[in-house]
Amino acid sequence: MFTISKSINDDIYIDEIAAVTISLANDGKRPISSIRVRDTLPPEFELTENSSLSWELDLDSGERRSFTYFLRPLQPNEEGCTISAAIAEWTEGGNDYSARSDSPCIAVYGPKIELSKTASPETTDVGGIVTVTVEVANTGNVLASIGVTDSLPENAVLLGGVLGADAVLRAGESHTFSYTMRMDAPGSVELPPAIAHFVDVYDYDGTTVSESVSLTTDTAAIPRAAQTIDTSDRPIAAATAASSATRTDERSGLGSVCVLVGFLAAVFLIMRVRRRRT
Repeated sequence: MFTISKSINDDIYIDEIAAVTISLANDGKRPISSIRVRDTLPPEFELTENSSLSWELDLDSGERRSFTYFLRPLQPNEEGCTISAAIAEWTEGGNDYSARSDSPCIAVYGPKIELSKTASPETTDVGGIVTVTVEVANTGNVLASIGVTDSLPENAVLLGGVLGADAVLRAGESHTFSYTMRMDAPGSVELPPAIAHFVDVYDYDGTTVSESVSLTTDTAAIPRAAQTIDTSDRPIAAATAASSATRTDERSGLGSVCVLVGFLAAVFLIMRVRRRRT
């Protein structure tokens, strides 16, 4: 009879290593050749070294073998992570056989600090105001003391708020702070990431860095000046033209009077000459 089993630590802390052992036994009366064993890496863990999770072996009657590899946890899980079963396959007498191990469970304890940073708006004009918000959260299962620091990009001026915060966060708690800054130069800029340093009650410590945020500062569009026509001198020109027309009319009237007077004077002289002759 062939058996396969799998074991792992019952629980570990977030900075500890878990040992996984796969045990195989041939309690039958005949040897088994070319047994292929494969295992699967659980998503909540990573291998501590470049180990292969597949093996091939022969087992004589009554023989036992085991394989061990080591995992590092990626995140806490107080409820426990179920590790998938290992599978063994072989062929005997023209028939294919397989066996599955049990699926053990492991609990992982510790804080997990997540840090996010956002900016609004992400596009502004030179001299525009941008609000930056930083949130730190403890998604683990152990209380931790956290200090967060942030910094301004080049050509930015702090207008209000603070560039950091200290907080003690229990499991599932979060803390948020924000500040405003003025962007004084055009172009694209990548904001420096926020940084969180933490330590828990068991002296487990670490550093978490937020993702970078990009901003674009455009030169403020200068509105086109409305087209204006200077008409301040038009009334003067009109008045000048009217005055000229008036003077012309006056001169024309005076000339007519002069012509009429001359005509009357000529008639008067002719009449006097005729009287003298008679």
